[in-house]
This record gives sequence, C-alpha cells and structure tokens, in this order.
Amino acid sequence: MIRKEPDDFFSDVRPLADFRGLIVNGRFDREMYEDAAQIAKVYGVNIGLILKKREKYQQEVEDAQCALNTCDLENVVERRKAFKRRNKAKAALHWYEERSRQEMRNMIHLVRKWAERKSANACDWLAALYAITCKGSKSTGSIVFYAFPQELVNMIAERTGGRPVTVAVPDLVNGDVYIDEDGNVYLVEEVDDGQGQLVERGTFLMQVRRDGELIYDHGRTRRMHPVEFESARAEVRDGSLSFPALSRDPWFRSQRWTK
Repeated sequence: MIRKEPDDFFSDVRPLADFRGLIVNGRFDREMYEDAAQIAKVYGVNIGLILKKREKYQQEVEDAQCALNTCDLENVVERRKAFKRRNKAKAALHWYEERSRQEMRNMIHLVRKWAERKSANACDWLAALYAITCKGSKSTGSIVFYAFPQELVNMIAERTGGRPVTVAVPDLVNGDVYIDEDGNVYLVEEVDDGQGQLVERGTFLMQVRRDGELIYDHGRTRRMHPVEFESARAEVRDGSLSFPALSRDPWFRSQRWTK
C-alpha cells in the first residue's frame, strides 16, 4: 500500500513562513526593517493590482466566450455581436498582457535600484527583506530574488551544503532613447499593436533638469553636474547611452541601461 504523503508532497504548496529559517546569517536593526518593509509594501501592492487587472480582462474573455457558446446558431445578428464582443475582449487582454509585462519590469527595476544602494551589507538587507516576506500569508518571496539574487543563492547553497553559482545578469537594453525639450527621457521600443503592426512606444525613464538633478518615475532623485541639452534622439547599444549635448558629463555617459 502506498501512503498518501507522496501525493501531498507534490500537490501541497507550503506557505513561505515555513521556510523562514532559510536565511539566518544576516543582522538588521529596526531602521533597516522599516526601510525594507516600505519597498516590500510598494512592490506587493503594485503586483497585486497588476494581477487583479489581468484577472478582470481574463474574466471578460471567458464571459464573452461563454455567451458565444450559448448563442443560438440560427440567430445571425446575435452571433455576430457575440463574436465581436469575444474578439474585443481578447484584443483587450492581449493589450494588457503587453502593458503588464512593462509594468512588472518597472517594478522589478525599482526593487533592483533600491537593492543597489544596499550593496555594502547586502546580506543583512536580504535578511530583513526575507523576514518581512515570510510574514505575508500570500507572499511568494519573489522580491528577494529580484533584490538580492546572488546573496540569496549563496546563502541557500551554504545552508543546504550545495555549491554556489553565479547568477546571470539582466540583459542590457538596445534601442532608441528620446529626450524632449523639458528634459523628459523616454526609452523608445517597437511593440506589436495586437493587429500585426509594429508601433513605437515610449517608456518614461527620468527627467533631467539643467541644474543637474535627475528625477526618476518613482520619485528618487540623483545629482550630477549642471548640463545644457536640447530635444534629441539617440541609440542605446549594449546598455550604453550618449546624448551629444550631455556627453560632457561622465556620469550620464557611463550609465548602464537595463530592463
């Protein structure tokens, strides 16, 4: 007789709190904990909103398909309306799937930029962030993989007796970047409009002010030397960007642009 536990092992998903002892070497104080809690809340709320919106579009597709399936085959007018509703719902879902992927990339980028500023004691920040994610009943823990992937892999390997491996770095962006006369910087990409045509889409990256202040879309700021610029378009290759009018500033010229 085969016991039921093997089936439970493969089908039952344990809450993340059951694995809170996985990360044990880091040390953090209340200030670090509250800082990590803030980024975790921003990430969790926004990911939740993205998923809820997608469920709404998906439900509309299912409802439209159900209405089409139950439509009288002899009623040509009603079936035409049902087909139109179903196709419209599918197009809307496809549009939002493309948009949600960009929204997800933006959130991941926000988390990574936050983690970059914690590199001096990354393992301690990882411990704080992991402690917070383990408290959430619906948390998947994905934020810790985006924030501190290498430190997490190293700690898991140490804890389990495995061999640490180098985590692959994200792909660098290739494309066009456009800066308007107000200093707003956009990444310009070609995307499918859902009807087989490629259209240009601009994603806001930051605003550059002439006094040298950089303002990112999530409100974080950074200073560089004062610059003069004009509306222009430039290419990004292998993550490196250079605007002719900004080429005198070494920090701006050396930035690595990633998704």
